[in-house]
Amino acid sequence: MIANSALFTLYHLHQPWSMPATFIDGALDQAYPTQRFGSSWLGIITHTAPSFLVCGTILAMVLS
Repeated sequence: MIANSALFTLYHLHQPWSMPATFIDGALDQAYPTQRFGSSWLGIITHTAPSFLVCGTILAMVLS
């Protein structure tokens, strides 16, 4: 779980200001649920859900 989070953090090396948060996010929000329930779908969902939320908010602001 720690190694997975470290690799996730290294993948986001282009944002050095958010690396500690990325490490914690990778461990708690993505690696742990994936390991706990044995399904990679939980990690995929927790990684993409904020993007859909931001896109939906921006779309709602533009259309209103």
